[in-house]
Amino acid sequence: MECPICGKRMKTYAVDFIQGTLAEENNKCPEGHYSYDYHYGETVWKIGYKFLTYHYTQSEEEYRRIKRKVDKLIKQYKQPKKVRRLKWSVDTVNKRLRRKML
Repeated sequence: MECPICGKRMKTYAVDFIQGTLAEENNKCPEGHYSYDYHYGETVWKIGYKFLTYHYTQSEEEYRRIKRKVDKLIKQYKQPKKVRRLKWSVDTVNKRLRRKML
């Protein structure tokens, strides 16, 4: 399984089967961007610093809603942050401060 954010191979920490049914699974991005955990019917996604959960007792519509949120967070996390350019360099600011002090 690859990280949907950086594309690196995720580390699988535990996979447990009970009578042929998946009981536990833990997958984590080596860079810490994303993790997917499944424990006895509960799924937890971690994207950046946000967590989303789904339990098998919730409705199918609720699952789709949560999955759309997961996809939206992944898309937002993948986009580079916009960096504002400074109008003045550090040297310019220091010169102006020195002038005011004199």
